[in-house]
This record gives sequence, structure tokens and C-alpha cells, in this order.
Amino acid sequence: MACLVLHNILHSMKDDGIWLQAEVERQEALEIRNNRLEEQLEESNAEAKQAGITRRTELRNLVNLLQPRNQA
Repeated sequence: MACLVLHNILHSMKDDGIWLQAEVERQEALEIRNNRLEEQLEESNAEAKQAGITRRTELRNLVNLLQPRNQA
């Protein structure tokens, strides 16, 4: 019943699908926004991973420097 009412309202408006085009454009804009957010997240994750690798290397080098002193 609700579908019939909505159909009749849309039919009486005779907007020739303008509302549909607006919805399609809105969905496309949302998709573009989501893609940009995903790219930013991937970039942020890559930066965090590189920072972790750098820190791990620094710590390993520090341990290697201190290790001979502890054994002597």
C-alpha cells in the first residue's frame, strides 16, 4: 500500500526522474568521498608501518651496541 501511495505521489509530481538523478549524484559523491578516505587511511597505515620499521631498526642497533659491553 505504501509503495502505491509513493508511486502516485511521484507520478503526480511529473518530475521526470529528477529526484532519481539527484540520488545517483549523491551516491557517486559518497563513493568518491569514501574512496578518498580509504586512500588516506592506506597512506596513514603505510606511514605508521614505516615508522615502526625505523624504530625497530634503531632499537636493534642500540641492543647490538650495548650487547658487547654487557658480555665483557
